[in-house]
Amino acid sequence: MYNKIIYIILVLIVTSVVSVNTGCNDGIDQSAIDSINKYTNLINQYPQDPFYYVTRGDIYFVNQQYLQAVQDYDAALNIDPFNLEALRKLAVTYEKIDKYAESLKEYNNLIALYPGADDYINRGLLHEKYKNLPMAIADYDRAISLSPDNINYYMIRGNALDKAGNYQRSTQDYTEVIKRQPNNIGAILNRGNAFYNGGNFKGAVVDFEKVILLDPSYEGDLKEKLQVSRINAQKQ
Repeated sequence: MYNKIIYIILVLIVTSVVSVNTGCNDGIDQSAIDSINKYTNLINQYPQDPFYYVTRGDIYFVNQQYLQAVQDYDAALNIDPFNLEALRKLAVTYEKIDKYAESLKEYNNLIALYPGADDYINRGLLHEKYKNLPMAIADYDRAISLSPDNINYYMIRGNALDKAGNYQRSTQDYTEVIKRQPNNIGAILNRGNAFYNGGNFKGAVVDFEKVILLDPSYEGDLKEKLQVSRINAQKQ
């Protein structure tokens, strides 16, 4: 009996120690825990190297341990305030936990240091997520001015302009995409819808018919709009 009691006590102690060591890693598999422990050891050896904090933060991020990731990215920035990678990842992580103001602050800091097109796009997407379309479109404008050859940017801005009801500008962006990718169904469909919503029914007919030609599975979805467009196009 005495030995059994001692055994139970030892089990409880071991369990308690394991819980202390891995308590912040609930839901992370063993390989991730091993990686975290590895980089924790490296941080203890090289506490002034931001790389190890960022890398451990990445492991936390991938495993959806966002608060721990924030702490690590912050630690990296405390060592190197100009660490663009840490700034970018901190902004993304704050967005993941719905901290709009904090995420926006980090994007602002990032862009102040290095105004890259992708970061303008990401800040714009953040604005758009929180229904600030004018600020989003302004950021997309800046991104396109920096990287005018990226057709994805035109698609993103076109969609935002469409949401804002600016169908004239949105059709221009979709047209830019179509110039470079004539069979881009998404751009043709979106331009057709923008034409439709903006009252350009002739343009809508052309685009809807092109979409159906490229992919007949759209015929059912577009049947009603195409019929309305054809009727109204005759009046234009």
